[in-house]
Parts: sequence; structure tokens; C-alpha cells
Amino acid sequence: MAEDLVRSSTQEGMAILEITNPPANTYNLELLQQLDAAIVAARLNPDVHAILLRGAGEKFFCAGADIKFIQEASPEARYNFSLFGHETLNRLENTPKLVVAALNGHTVGGGLEIAMACDLRVAKKDGGRIGLAEVNLGVLPGMGGTQRLPRLVGRSRALELAATGATISFDDAYDLGLVNQVFERDSFWDEVMAYVKQFIPPHKSSFAVGRIKRAIQSGIEGSLNEGLALEREVLAQAFASEDAAEGMKAYLEKRAPQIQRPLRTGPRHHRLGLEDEPAGHCTGFEQVMSLDGFLQRQALGNHDPNLAAGHEFKRFFQLGHRGGERTDNLQLFQDNQAGVERRLSSHHVAEDYQRAAALEGVQTFIEGGAADHFQSNIH
Repeated sequence: MAEDLVRSSTQEGMAILEITNPPANTYNLELLQQLDAAIVAARLNPDVHAILLRGAGEKFFCAGADIKFIQEASPEARYNFSLFGHETLNRLENTPKLVVAALNGHTVGGGLEIAMACDLRVAKKDGGRIGLAEVNLGVLPGMGGTQRLPRLVGRSRALELAATGATISFDDAYDLGLVNQVFERDSFWDEVMAYVKQFIPPHKSSFAVGRIKRAIQSGIEGSLNEGLALEREVLAQAFASEDAAEGMKAYLEKRAPQIQRPLRTGPRHHRLGLEDEPAGHCTGFEQVMSLDGFLQRQALGNHDPNLAAGHEFKRFFQLGHRGGERTDNLQLFQDNQAGVERRLSSHHVAEDYQRAAALEGVQTFIEGGAADHFQSNIH
């Protein structure tokens, strides 16, 4: 029987994932596979409103990759190990539930890269050091550190930290904006639990918190107009939810809102007429650019809208339906084709040819005919 390297439990609406590989909680392929499975399980569990990631013991959150494992691996295996790490942390980052990393000890190398894929990071005062130390081994961060660190602390500071391989205190990390809160050692876990609880029912609507996460996380990667379009769409979903109705009613009645469990299913999705999945699922269209931006790119710069549609929907099904989150894609398309046609036909940049080509490309891809229709173009 495989050893439990990632322990998972649920408590008061939280999934608690614990990295357990003493003495330093380093990771190998097996641990990443278990972490990936635990992330998917937490995403799909309707009783889970937030995810708390921690390291076992008191000295280490995670000290990065198992160097012996890396040293013995072939160059191809090392490359694929990095790729799988990227996919796992992308799945963690794109989970439509708030993810908090509790840094209970040293958080170095890949450990910091895991923590940066979480939405928020809280640390134990004087509990350890934090940094990207890979350069000291003659390599560089391979789990997203070169990309996520500059997004959190700025390009110049990120370059300095990664190129020197320096580790800093949690207090210094807080000053840089790398850590959100630093809690006292004696009360650390109590304060961590109280911190996470503020984001979930009955204190907050996890439906709304999840859409705030999506608007910020996806919106910041595109243009301002694309981000604003996404904001309007998730706002419309929130306004139509039971949690919003209760929140506004409670405000007018001058009382505290009573946000209920389990998670509510949202209103009809405004992108291409798709119905929103339960909030415990990863809605594919919340992971791609807004339809407005897609149509503008298609009309203004792409000479093959059929191919453009194929690319967008390939991303949709790859990102939104991994890890057991499969749906009947053809039925989904057929059920919503009227919504697709209505949304495309109402947009000022969508000409008849573009609408027809986009719909044909989408249906061809979903039916599994992409190999025949797009084989030479989609990679």
C-alpha cells in the first residue's frame, strides 16, 4: 500500500491538506501525484469551502524537491517532472475555492513555489526562512518560481532573490508582500484556523469569494477591458445567487446575514449561454479570456476564425475538465448551441462567416473530429 505523503481531512468547511514527508517535507513524483489528487477531491467536495495547505511537524512547510530523486532521474524524466509540477500547481491556483498556505516552518525552493500557487500565505513568527535557493545547486526554480515571484513582489526584487538564492525571515517576506500575515508561535494554528474561517459560511459567502478570486486571478492576465468584462459576468452571477439575496436583505433589516451551507449553484452563465457548474467544480469558461476579447481578437487579427475557435475551446476542455471532472461535452454543446448562436450574433464584430466557422469548429472539436479538421493546425 502506498505511503500517505499528503494527508487530507475536512474540518468546519475546510479541506486541510498536509504535506507529510519527513524530515523536511520534500516532494517527489509520488507526493505531487497525491497532492494533485487531494486538490481535485477538495474542488469537487460540496462541503469544502476553502483549502488549507500545511506542512507536517513544526520545522518545515516544505524544503522543495527531493534532490536524490532529481539527481537519479533522466533528463527527460526531469523535464516531465517539472511539467507535472506546473500542471499540479496550476490546478491548485485555478481551483475556484480560496486556498491558504500555512507556513509553519522553512519554506524553501519548491516549497515556496507551492506556497506561491496558493491565494494567501500566512506564516509563523520566527518559524523559519523563505526563499528560492535553487541557484545554489547550479539550477533555477522549476515549479513556477520565476513567473509567480515577480507577480507578487515585482521583477527587480524577484530577480535579486532568485539570483542570489538568499533566504529571508517571514517578517521580511511580509514587508515584501510575499506573506499576508505573520502569527505568533504559541497561537499559530488557532490564528490560522480563525483566519481561514472568516472567508467561509456563515461568515462570508464562499460563492462570492470564489468569484472575487476568479475576477482578480484571470482578469489580471488580460487587458483592462477583458478584466472588466469578466468582472461584470461574475458580478451578475453573484447578484443572482441566494447568498446575495440574503446579504442584501440582512443589510436592509440591519442584521448579520445568515450564509448557509452547502455551496449554492450559480445562475446561468453569461458566456455562450453555458449553465454554471456547481461551485465545487472548475468552470472551464472561467479559465479562458472573456468572449468579448475572444471575438475582438478573432475579428481584428485572425484570418482563420475556425482555427481560433478550436484553440479557445481546446483550452476550455483541457483546463476545465481535468482530474475526473468530465462532462458529456457533445451534450453540453447541443444543449447550449442556441445560446452560442445568440451570443455570437449579437456581437458587433461577429460576421456571418465568423459565426458559422466558430460554431463548426467548436462542434467538430467536441465531437472528437478535431483530429480530422484541425490536425495540422492545433497543437
